[in-house]
Amino acid sequence: MPYIAYCLSIDKQVSVQETLSAIKKFSGRVIGCSCLSLILASPLIVWVLSISINNSTHNFEIPNKTFLFLRFFALFNGLWYFSLFGFFANDWGIRQSVKAAWSLYISRFSILAILGIGTTIILMMYSAASAILTVSIQSGFNTASLAQLNIINPAATLSRNLLFAFIYDIGYYIISAFSTTAFAFAYLKYSEAKSR
Repeated sequence: MPYIAYCLSIDKQVSVQETLSAIKKFSGRVIGCSCLSLILASPLIVWVLSISINNSTHNFEIPNKTFLFLRFFALFNGLWYFSLFGFFANDWGIRQSVKAAWSLYISRFSILAILGIGTTIILMMYSAASAILTVSIQSGFNTASLAQLNIINPAATLSRNLLFAFIYDIGYYIISAFSTTAFAFAYLKYSEAKSR
């Protein structure tokens, strides 16, 4: 999706064959960048895992406060996307792309942070709406059934519900495509402005 969004932002027509070729070409760098992000976030991941295991039942369940706290990582969505777009635009390696992405991200931090948080809030609202619709349909529109629903993190209570997964996935891919495309246009605009 990021490659197609980047091509759309530069008005480049892209075929399925070209997209598959780009996936093959850039997948190593994208995986490397993902591993770097994972290493940087590992202390937080260990903390979340340690507080999310219910000792009495040994079930893994992320508390709502922790779930909301993790949503603030959306502040850095721009940095992630800008690193990927650096691969596509300039055929850079991981280090050069992340360095350039960081410089560009920091120079426009406020707008990119708002964009990241805004698209995450839209996704959370859609998730809650999907959960409400799912529970309403399955209960015959009995409003009392909504009391059992975890609105902040609906996947915690509906993770194995196929209707919820279907409804949520449709919107998720649309919102993700919108978000990725917005970051692609921002990357193009801000990188052109910086090069002047």
